[in-house]
Amino acid sequence: MRVALWRARHVVAALALAVAATMALATLRPPDPPSVDVLVAAHDIAAAQEIVPADVRVVALPADAVPPDALDAADDVVGRQLAHALPAGYPLGPGMVLGPGLADGAPRGTTVVPVRFADPLLTSVLEPGATVDLVAAGDQEAGAHVLATDAVVLARVDGEAGGGIGGLTSSAPDAPLLLVAVRPDVATLVVEASARGTLTVVLVPSP
Repeated sequence: MRVALWRARHVVAALALAVAATMALATLRPPDPPSVDVLVAAHDIAAAQEIVPADVRVVALPADAVPPDALDAADDVVGRQLAHALPAGYPLGPGMVLGPGLADGAPRGTTVVPVRFADPLLTSVLEPGATVDLVAAGDQEAGAHVLATDAVVLARVDGEAGGGIGGLTSSAPDAPLLLVAVRPDVATLVVEASARGTLTVVLVPSP
């Protein structure tokens, strides 16, 4: 009986030491950093795309890893167009979306496409409202040819976060981006020329 009690005392002592060690480690371990709710891209989103509820979600992130102007509600961006292509999981801020109703300012019967020019400096001379002809520059044999006439510049975005526009941009992802209104039948040709890095522009004089 005494032997059994002696062994039991050793077991109890060992358990007490284990509990004490666990409590000591819990005391020494730093607390989890505070987190905040942040609105992030639910998947890769292309520039100029109108955001729908399925494009974004709210997640909890460490407060020290969140930009100070990060948004936390889908209502802040749904229905607006993205100014920058964003990868999945990237936090959204107010500067990443364009004003509501951008497409409403496009001429009737046109569609809005994002483009970059072969020479990024061309973008700096264009202001929203300008009318331009979009031209694909070819080699000496093919020459240049006009893709779209009387295209209207709707917005200019200087730089881009998160890379290209879903693969539909030139090889310079930091070059300024233009949103232009063109006829639907030439929209694909314009985007393809932008992707190849052969798109250029001719200013159209005001009437």
